[in-house]
Amino acid sequence: MCQAWKRPVGKRQAWMLFGMSALVALTLGCTDKAEPYLKAATAQRSAMEQVTAILAGVTDAESMEAAKEKLLECHDHCELIVHRSKNLPKPGPDILKRLDDEKDKMSAVVAKLQAEVKRVQALPQGAKFLQEVKIQK
Repeated sequence: MCQAWKRPVGKRQAWMLFGMSALVALTLGCTDKAEPYLKAATAQRSAMEQVTAILAGVTDAESMEAAKEKLLECHDHCELIVHRSKNLPKPGPDILKRLDDEKDKMSAVVAKLQAEVKRVQALPQGAKFLQEVKIQK
């Protein structure tokens, strides 16, 4: 066994090792540049799933009234997510490639949401309800 491992490490040496480790990690690319974009995509998908779940409970005028406040709250939250997403810089090709995995997930969520919107729109007063809660076709 190497004798160097048996010696105690002083504070200064420990900080130097920590600093060097951090520098190596940064230069090797351990920071994930795609993380903000992945978080934004996940937040958008989650918000759409929430809206879809609320719309799934809409069956008549009474349930429309109950869902209205929830959907308006979701609308404000969705607007915030969209605003944050738009403030991200344009992603590079490497980030776009990482986001490709999100496309299928997002497409499935959008399809479910569109199906619920179409179903609610067919209900009596459904189109008016969707306008009131700011959901477009």
